[in-house]
Amino acid sequence: MTAHILETVVAVVVVVKMEAPSDKAALRPIVLLVIDYTTDWNARFRKIKTPLGHPIQVEQTEWKDIHVEASATSGCQVSIKASDNPMPFSSMKNDRVITPDFALIRNFPADIHDNSFRNMVMAFVFADIPAVNSFESVLRCMDRPLLYGEMLKIQKRLGADKFPLIPMTLYPNLRASTRRLITPSYPAVIKVSSTHAGYGKIQAKDAGDMMDVACILALHNDYYTAEPFVAHEYEFRIQKIGNEYRAFRRNSDTSWKNNWGNLEFTDHEMKEEYKAWADEGAKIFGGLDILALDVLHRADGTDVIIELNDTANGLMYEHEDEDLNAIRDLLLKRIDEAY
Repeated sequence: MTAHILETVVAVVVVVKMEAPSDKAALRPIVLLVIDYTTDWNARFRKIKTPLGHPIQVEQTEWKDIHVEASATSGCQVSIKASDNPMPFSSMKNDRVITPDFALIRNFPADIHDNSFRNMVMAFVFADIPAVNSFESVLRCMDRPLLYGEMLKIQKRLGADKFPLIPMTLYPNLRASTRRLITPSYPAVIKVSSTHAGYGKIQAKDAGDMMDVACILALHNDYYTAEPFVAHEYEFRIQKIGNEYRAFRRNSDTSWKNNWGNLEFTDHEMKEEYKAWADEGAKIFGGLDILALDVLHRADGTDVIIELNDTANGLMYEHEDEDLNAIRDLLLKRIDEAY
């Protein structure tokens, strides 16, 4: 069955190329691969066309359900398994093989159980498939040390007063017998590997706590980072989608992790300096169309940037529909630029 589908897709591609540059070929559907298990993008693109009149064929899935192969001569082929939870009126209920023209990435390409889809991302980079955000940036943003290193370059260029980034220390954790050469300051926040959504993060209040943490870290070969725990009044997020900005507070009354437990979201003032921080972050790794900066606000009125989230960042529920439409419009713009 898969072979039959693959042959059909290849045949369609050949016909399209042979008919070019006729009007019919010019208006062929743009195959948009969407990696997202929460939002119904098929519904959001229904009856929507690009500025040049191309209809959008949405093929939505999850990282766990795809297999990607790329060739210098045959292009990019993506095999997609039927979804366990298909969106209504979509192709997600079917096994299929597609040749993507563009992609939207809204899920991080790894899970908390260390299942990484890095090889799939590299296949898309190999095939030069345009995407929001770019596959090159998605690949680089998979590792916290690489992401922080780019932010540190921004701080060194602008100064700590213009880009107040939290200090961080990286430990490769190559073997259990490795002795730390740099002692973290306490209390510290330890983050293991590049897990997200509050996972893999623990607070060490003193050296004794750190010894307990080290006993767990020694069981695996993950790198980890240490940064000072910052006493703060609240956390807020600076979000950038294309040229659209938003700031909102995200706090928990059940955990010191502000993205964990019983969360409360409220709008926050957007200052020009916040836009400047987001604009600087958007320049890394060739450009990020979608990003969010997580910032802590101290009691003394100062702020400190603790993290940059790329294309898979979460949205504020009250403004989610508006922000998803902003992503859709950004996609249409980028597709129009590519085709």
